[in-house]
Amino acid sequence: METTDKLMKPKQIGGLELRTAGDELLVHDAGAGKVHVLNASAGKILQLCDGSRTVEEISVAVANAFLTDTERVRPDVDVSLAEFKTIGLLE
Repeated sequence: METTDKLMKPKQIGGLELRTAGDELLVHDAGAGKVHVLNASAGKILQLCDGSRTVEEISVAVANAFLTDTERVRPDVDVSLAEFKTIGLLE
């Protein structure tokens, strides 16, 4: 993400159904007729995309959830958000 995205607050598209299955998150996008299977960290990132948190706040929350440093997870958060946008899971 670029510096101009620091204040961006990613938000899931409406209508997603999220279900936990073991360590994975199943994401049913009825509008697109697709189901996505996300690993634990990607699932946590998507769950935090409710439009109320900045990318930095999402990174901090993910780092806290997995007991690691924010600097370590930030690249993964950026890549996941870009992928979610590409596959149509974010507004």
